[in-house]
Amino acid sequence: MEKDPYYVKIVERLNGQLDDQLFQSCAGDLLGHIYPGLVPYTGGDDAGMDGAIPDFENEPFPLVVTIGNNAIGNLTRNINKYISEGRKQRKAVFATSQKLTPARMQNLFLRAKELGVTLLQVYPQDWFAKALYRDPTWCNTLLGLSGEPSALSKIPLVARSFIDLPLVGREKDLEWLTTTKNDRVITGQPGSGKTFLLNKFVESDGGVFLVSDNHQEIANDIRSMQPKSIIVDDAHLKIDLLTFLIHIRKEINSTFEIIASSWTGDENQVVKALQIDKNSIHNLDALTREQIVTVINHAGLIGPDQLLKEIVDQANGQPGLAITLVQVCFSSGTKDVFLGEAISHSIQKYFSPVLGEKSISILAAFSIGGYAGMHKNLVSQVLGIGPLDLRVIVSQLAAGGVIWSVDQDYLAVYPIALRYALVKDEFYSDFGLSKEILTALLENSPSLPESISVLIGAMESGAKVDEKFLWQSLIDLDNAKLWEQYSALGQAETNRVLEVFPEKATALAWSGLYYTPHKVIPLLLSSAINDNRPLNSATDHPLRVIQDWIQSSEPGTEGAIKNRILLLDSIEIWFASGGNHEIGFRALKTVFSPRYESTSSNPGNGLKMTFRFGCLTTNEIIQLFPQWERVVELVKNIGNEDWELFFEMLSDWLYPARLHNNPAIEIRNKMRQFGERMLKDLVGLIQDHPIYLRQAKQLSMDAKINIAVSIDPAFETLYPIENRKDYKNERILQKKNADDLASDWSKCDPVLITEKISEFEQEANKGNLNYPRWTGYICQAISEQTNIPLQWCQAGIKADLTGDLVTPFLQKSVELNVPEWVDYAFMCLNLPSCSGSTVSLILKLDSPPSDLLEEALRELGDSPNKINIIHNSCFQGNVPIKTMRLLLNHNDPQIVNAAAYGEWGSVPEGEIRPELYEEWKNSIIEKGVSDYWLIEVFKKDSQIAYAWLINHIERVNWSDYSDDIQTVTTAIQCLSPEEKIIILNNVKPDINFANLIRKLVSNDLDIYRALLRNKSLSPLHLEPLFGNPEEEIWKRKANEALTYDYSPEEIALAAIYGAISHGISWSGPESNMWQEWTNRFSNLQEDRDTRIQEIGNMGKKYSEPRRLQAIEKEKIEEVYGYDDQRRRRISF
Repeated sequence: MEKDPYYVKIVERLNGQLDDQLFQSCAGDLLGHIYPGLVPYTGGDDAGMDGAIPDFENEPFPLVVTIGNNAIGNLTRNINKYISEGRKQRKAVFATSQKLTPARMQNLFLRAKELGVTLLQVYPQDWFAKALYRDPTWCNTLLGLSGEPSALSKIPLVARSFIDLPLVGREKDLEWLTTTKNDRVITGQPGSGKTFLLNKFVESDGGVFLVSDNHQEIANDIRSMQPKSIIVDDAHLKIDLLTFLIHIRKEINSTFEIIASSWTGDENQVVKALQIDKNSIHNLDALTREQIVTVINHAGLIGPDQLLKEIVDQANGQPGLAITLVQVCFSSGTKDVFLGEAISHSIQKYFSPVLGEKSISILAAFSIGGYAGMHKNLVSQVLGIGPLDLRVIVSQLAAGGVIWSVDQDYLAVYPIALRYALVKDEFYSDFGLSKEILTALLENSPSLPESISVLIGAMESGAKVDEKFLWQSLIDLDNAKLWEQYSALGQAETNRVLEVFPEKATALAWSGLYYTPHKVIPLLLSSAINDNRPLNSATDHPLRVIQDWIQSSEPGTEGAIKNRILLLDSIEIWFASGGNHEIGFRALKTVFSPRYESTSSNPGNGLKMTFRFGCLTTNEIIQLFPQWERVVELVKNIGNEDWELFFEMLSDWLYPARLHNNPAIEIRNKMRQFGERMLKDLVGLIQDHPIYLRQAKQLSMDAKINIAVSIDPAFETLYPIENRKDYKNERILQKKNADDLASDWSKCDPVLITEKISEFEQEANKGNLNYPRWTGYICQAISEQTNIPLQWCQAGIKADLTGDLVTPFLQKSVELNVPEWVDYAFMCLNLPSCSGSTVSLILKLDSPPSDLLEEALRELGDSPNKINIIHNSCFQGNVPIKTMRLLLNHNDPQIVNAAAYGEWGSVPEGEIRPELYEEWKNSIIEKGVSDYWLIEVFKKDSQIAYAWLINHIERVNWSDYSDDIQTVTTAIQCLSPEEKIIILNNVKPDINFANLIRKLVSNDLDIYRALLRNKSLSPLHLEPLFGNPEEEIWKRKANEALTYDYSPEEIALAAIYGAISHGISWSGPESNMWQEWTNRFSNLQEDRDTRIQEIGNMGKKYSEPRRLQAIEKEKIEEVYGYDDQRRRRISF
């Protein structure tokens, strides 16, 4: 590279003998520009800190400085000493006068990580050489150097480029810069990283920066240094220097190249001065959001995600702007970044000197419109700027990336935070635009909700917005998002809304829980009454919001326990004031959840989610423990019927290893201890509820907790505790106990026993216990032992037992031919709890009374479980032929289909009783509903497939995603070509049959010719061409279509969309899908058949523009986010 004598001397002196204390002071001073408030420590005991860098929210973190060769050793000693002093910060910055290789730099970061510290940044010799180059005082004090830097320098004037970061997303740009010859221009928006890229080019021996406007000094340095290339940064502001360089190059017969940088949109005058063509101009595109996150991380900022996302949003794909915002975070905290102050100052710094103060007023005016933007003519009128002048300024602002088009005449400002700061500065300051202008803009806003949203944002930034006007606007608009945004301003605003409009508690939930939880929690509990939506899917359910609020408090933070106790306090007040018990207890479950769960979108890619899981710390569990006693007393005082919530609550505590993060052993032991205490207290509270006692006993056995739980022996026989380790022997024992109980009960009064069974069944239903359940077995066993089955049946009906418990006694009465059984059968048919099982019983009787069978079939038709009833009856092979005929000829297609399947599925499967075969076959053809089992029927008898298709063409849903498609596909596959053509000619010319046409034709050219000959089906002629055009059979079908005068363009489009414009589905980027189609059509262009070539030409002509359009759309999404409302840049 060209030698810069001054820079060379700086490096030489840095490699020489340095005063350790003086270098520490120098490092503190130079780094203070990046970390304002940095205090250098020099001298004796410094607790591992050579400087203290303010964090603004926590204690300062250490700066470690060294001039020694053993950089990693110095870092290790200082960090260990810092930690041993009991300091809390776990991040640091390292500075050294030594030159570090990339490997040594990486080792420093790894060592810091091993020590449990994040090393935010390393500042090696290269960084200090560049910083000292522009600091004559420290050059003299530290290095003993005097004099001025050269006019041509390897160091740019822009301080931001001093940060020694790796190149991100600009590798191809650097390659263009390096490989392109002669004069050239780099263009890009302000903050796009032009200077940084050029600095990387210089570091690779690419040239020198022009850093002086003194013609004599420039000429002298050109003669002495003989540079390969001279870089003119921001050349659109230095046209005279470009002219001079061209002149001096010619005058002294030099060969250096001129590399100029310019803003996008201002490059024309630079190009004109250099007299170059478009091949010598290169624009820097915006980086993707993920690349900007990488830039931010390299600059030393690694989180939190919310801050990273805010910087990414504001950076607009410009890495230089991202670095500026990171430096603001380090220098003055994050507030100015979140409020938009930092981005506003940067934008004004870029545009005001070039475009004048009018440009900032214009941006503020367009900002009032929010996402909807403002009309160009309105802004021109209210600001008194001529349309042509406005057009010129807006064009340059748009080139700078801060104005985008919403519609042809409406423009919006981005990023969002910039709107708020601009409106505050321009409309709510002593020297800004008048209130009359603001009023005019608001009165003509295309979207008043958007404009009010901007005013609220400006208010958050410090604007003194007219609160009376704002409040009235909120009432008039009554927009939930605006209420939420307004309440987020602070406690006063939240209280005001809740006091006037308490019904808006759900809309303001998060603000209310943050600012005034004691007020909003009762309102949320009230809103939850009668809201029966499941919490897992209804994220706006009031109880789900409370749950997310509790579980989002990170363990180790104040809110983890404070919020839980606050919620418990609110629940106690809720109960005391007569609040709904169910809602209160559901909220109580959240209080005693040990979980921590939070979800956030990736700041670089909104489609990626980060899930964080954890549980309370040991200390927090100890703090929560006493609160359980309050719950026990609460339940004793007010009672409770739904204990299921308490058992759900217990699960996490007794089985902590099931939590996502599998807590440490100390935490698991403490959780288990808490869970055991909860279970013991719970057993004392549920003595009158055998189902919950059973649940407690099962839980204690599974969790190996020694708790005495006493349960009614009969109840435990009917619903036994499961021994999950010895299932086989356990079932034998359970059966023996059930047999013994049945034997005892069979000798007792049926009324007493059925009442007891009914009581037990109701109790089991409270706990949703369906297994193990021996009541059905026991009733069956009693029916086999009793001689008075009808009395048991009568008692069971009176006790309101379910059908599976009553019908065994009815069945026994039939077997004994008890005269009154028919009357009881009618009675059971009319009972909802017994109807289904009674119908099933009657269907299986050999000769049921005709009126009883008729009533059973009528009940069957009205039953929502008719299909299951028929299947259960038929699969056992017990439905007589006479009854099966009635089912197969029923007027309800569902009953017919279920009976046909029942006959097919009975043992042996697939064999139909000969006496029923014709009626069974006809029932399928006439009324058979498309179902999976028909596939096997069609495979066995293709004639049924053909007849069924003919009869069902118009009944079937021919969509690719319908439930019918697999059945009809199999049916078509069973047909002969002749049968397919017959069906083809029976199809109506309706696009709903496109899928049928495609399946009938498939790859058969004869059938396709038959379709093409059928003029009535012309709307569907091209449907069989839907698919991959590269296949040989497709090309042959395409030639057939060409024969019938279809154009190459129509055929190409048919490959993509079919005849009916099928929706296109794909996975991955849309551009990849269109690339695949472009590749397919490109291959057709190489075909030997010229007609196929023309189809390829037409197809590629269609697909390629859509591929490019998709790439542009994806680029916007990658840069601005998937939820961003920008779609195209304004152009004039």
